[in-house]
Amino acid sequence: MTANEYYGWLSFGEGMALWRELYERFDAVPFYAGSSGEQAGGWFTRPIDTIEDFKGLKIRIAGLARLVLERLGAEAVLLPPSEIAAAMTSGELDAADWIGPWNDIAAGLCKAARYYYMPGWHEPGPAVEVTVAHRAWEALDGNLKAIVQTAAAATAQETLADFTYHNIAAYPQLASLDVEIRSFSPQIIDRLKLETDEVVS
Repeated sequence: MTANEYYGWLSFGEGMALWRELYERFDAVPFYAGSSGEQAGGWFTRPIDTIEDFKGLKIRIAGLARLVLERLGAEAVLLPPSEIAAAMTSGELDAADWIGPWNDIAAGLCKAARYYYMPGWHEPGPAVEVTVAHRAWEALDGNLKAIVQTAAAATAQETLADFTYHNIAAYPQLASLDVEIRSFSPQIIDRLKLETDEVVS
């Protein structure tokens, strides 16, 4: 789901009830607090033209996407953001997934790799959350609970607007660099979807 679809599902569908049920075992109450929007497909030191190009690829990627790419023969590496660009420049990494143009430029990834794939296939609308301890939440009166809910909702809107604006504003800067913006082929996307379905099932 995109960020807006996800927010709609949480707000008016069954999403928030499921989320709250999941967090009960941790004695926590979650609140949706925004999204960075659709993420990029990643930075690569060489083109990804076929699914075979993932074999042996050393890539910084996490979560379910890591499991999907490992099924295709990639070697997933977990590194903190501050080390990604240096690892790509040194050859320790062939590729990296981070967030989107605004944050990726700030992290120096545009100087470490030439090929930037857009859009991402794995994070169309990641969520940012605020979590409150259940006992602290229950101790609040109705007015304070409403303030927390309203603040989370306002933060959600502002966060997505902030990322959307700054990601769009970053494109001219990418154009001025030696960066080639590409899309994964339909064949690659189809295979990634197939492998994702297998991982999630």
